[in-house]
Amino acid sequence: MLNLMGWQRLFALAPYGDDWKARTRIFQQHFNSSTTVKYRPTLLTAAHLLLSNIRKRQDAFLEHFRHLAAYSIMGVTYGIEVRAQDDRYLEVAERGTRCLARAIKAGGHAVDVLPFLRYLPAWAPGAQFKRDAIEWSKDVTAMLDVPFEFVEQNLNGGVQNTSAVGTVLRDIEQSEDQSGAKEVARDAFGTAYVGGANTAYGALTIFTLAMLKYPHVQVKGQEHIDHVVGRERLPDFSDREALPYITAIVQEVLRWIVISPLAVPHRLTVDDEYEGCHFRAGSLFVGNAWAILHDETRYPDPEAFMPERYLAPDGKLDENAPDPTEACFGYGRRMCPGRQFALEEIWIAVVSLLAAFSIEKAIDEFGAIIEPSGEDMTASGAV
Repeated sequence: MLNLMGWQRLFALAPYGDDWKARTRIFQQHFNSSTTVKYRPTLLTAAHLLLSNIRKRQDAFLEHFRHLAAYSIMGVTYGIEVRAQDDRYLEVAERGTRCLARAIKAGGHAVDVLPFLRYLPAWAPGAQFKRDAIEWSKDVTAMLDVPFEFVEQNLNGGVQNTSAVGTVLRDIEQSEDQSGAKEVARDAFGTAYVGGANTAYGALTIFTLAMLKYPHVQVKGQEHIDHVVGRERLPDFSDREALPYITAIVQEVLRWIVISPLAVPHRLTVDDEYEGCHFRAGSLFVGNAWAILHDETRYPDPEAFMPERYLAPDGKLDENAPDPTEACFGYGRRMCPGRQFALEEIWIAVVSLLAAFSIEKAIDEFGAIIEPSGEDMTASGAV
């Protein structure tokens, strides 16, 4: 179903091969741990915009989280400054990701179980999936093409665009061999919004729930910031090493309620054997991140939100503590290549929120406190 919709253009869902390698390589060049540092000014601006937006309208904090995620990833990828409301590029991207949500579950459509059904004509009885795929593919194509075309128009008009895509397009123009290079770049960076926006949005929503259910963690985090940074300014990335408790909060957010509890499915390309069990080539494996990150042998009392599990007795980060990022960002070749960017984005947002606000439970019309259950939390972090 994903292929019928055109999602194989994004390397996270593309089959392994030369095309996948080319798209992954170009993405990693601009989102690895060393290059991500240059995006910190954009991430800091996004965090400050988040604080300003919340001051103006506290009840729309989920919308503000969505804007922060979009502002960050669209800014560094395409040089697009996303508006908080009625933004064309955000709407195009959101339509594309909603299509993904409809089709992402393995076996969610008959064609996933019986691939030969893809040959059915769209008008045939029982081929509603094909009609849906044709319609949804328009949104997928727009999600990849529209922001990319924005960068091309910038460069053709002499407008400076220092984004990741802008940099790549300038390099392509100076290259002797340009065959297929733009298509590779278009598809590679189209993955950025799908992965980046949902990760940050989900993590901040989970963080909010955690602060409501575990107020002592919020107080400790705020005291930690006040002690290190003071109250005369907002924290920035230069404070990160001195704020290990905030980093521990971010790690626990990623573990406590897993944004993607089931990773991108992997399919065996050759026969394999594991602990006496034989698996044929073509077998589908789905990593259970939730089970890994709630394993009591690695994370005692896994249902509790405890940042202390990542800290040594002296209060510094414990290098021997299990790292939740080893599971929550996928596995093997398909481990999220933008994970360093996501960690930077989430960290600066969390430390800024703790420095500027206290997150408290809502009160109903009768003055009674509304206890958050978290039961409506979805894999994407929405409530």
